[in-house]
Amino acid sequence: MRTFTTLSAVLALLIAAPSYAADPDAKATFFSNIYASLCMRNINDFEVLRANLLKSHPRFPPEQAAHFLNGKEGDAWPVTSSLGEFVIALPKGMKLCAVYARRATQDDVERKFVDLVSVAPTPLQSEKRTDEKRNTDSNGEAHTIVFVWGLPTVKRKLMFALTTSAKEDAQIQAYATATVISE
Repeated sequence: MRTFTTLSAVLALLIAAPSYAADPDAKATFFSNIYASLCMRNINDFEVLRANLLKSHPRFPPEQAAHFLNGKEGDAWPVTSSLGEFVIALPKGMKLCAVYARRATQDDVERKFVDLVSVAPTPLQSEKRTDEKRNTDSNGEAHTIVFVWGLPTVKRKLMFALTTSAKEDAQIQAYATATVISE
């Protein structure tokens, strides 16, 4: 029940918050807040998050959701605000949550992402695993940053990844995931 209350309250605040108007990087802030409040906060149980989203928010039809699920079954929800178009995606059978932003400033999104994940809560340790750029057909040069939280002696880790593009007509300019991995 706590997740449902938090989810509804968070989405209501995110969509209606007047403070975004004064924020020069409002899209990045909005994107980061969705990512932190839904994906990061619920990383231990995405099925509860899915159930609560299914109860409280209209989702994309399967053919539209497929674009955000990378060939997997699952669900995707639009989050539309005056700041733009965003999507939350939860593939079924995977411990993964994704947030997409059609338009967002690359530098701002990256800075906010690094602020969120570069320092893990005690006793976890944060390790930067990837920071690479590569060319893609649909989004131009894509920049991927990956951090992993965990303990050296524990196989279960939390992985946080962000891929961005500065290309103005990119299909997606920001894509962040939170997932549980085993090493």
